[in-house]
Amino acid sequence: MNTKINPNGLFHNLSNKSLPPVESWNPPFCGDIDICIHRDGQWSYNNSIFTRLSLVKLFARVLKRENNRYFLVTPIEKVRIKVEAEPFITKNIERKYSSPQQLAFITTLDDIVIADKEHPIQVIEKNGFPYPTIHLRNNLHALICRSDFYRLVELADTENNPDIKSQDSSICSIMSNGCKFILGKY
Repeated sequence: MNTKINPNGLFHNLSNKSLPPVESWNPPFCGDIDICIHRDGQWSYNNSIFTRLSLVKLFARVLKRENNRYFLVTPIEKVRIKVEAEPFITKNIERKYSSPQQLAFITTLDDIVIADKEHPIQVIEKNGFPYPTIHLRNNLHALICRSDFYRLVELADTENNPDIKSQDSSICSIMSNGCKFILGKY
């Protein structure tokens, strides 16, 4: 894949343009729109699923989160949308054997982010289950899909490197780009 890194730490296909500065846009609120990002990562309008990935990618570029609410913004308007879980979902994880080790997450919208200090992995508990996310950009997160989370735990558990496993054997953790991320306790 031909990729380059942008200032937000995300890799994008060379054909993609850089992200617009949505964090600096503060247009007036224009109301709610019936767009929903579902728990499975699908986007819909009026309960009709978007079938064109290019349209979803376009909307995702102008997505903004403020006070746990999500908006699509332009320089002149802002509309609120519904997000059931997180606006993005990972679909794959790649381990780069470099020094230091890097974990690259690929989202369903083909963004790639390396877990590091600016893009931390966080695991909280929701309804008695782990809820793992990775920070993408501007207060937006991707839900780490179940298979990627299991892969992280597998990588953490199979490593014999003391930098990977915590000194406390009941803590499962993993390193990426020199940062340690706690995946859970067992």
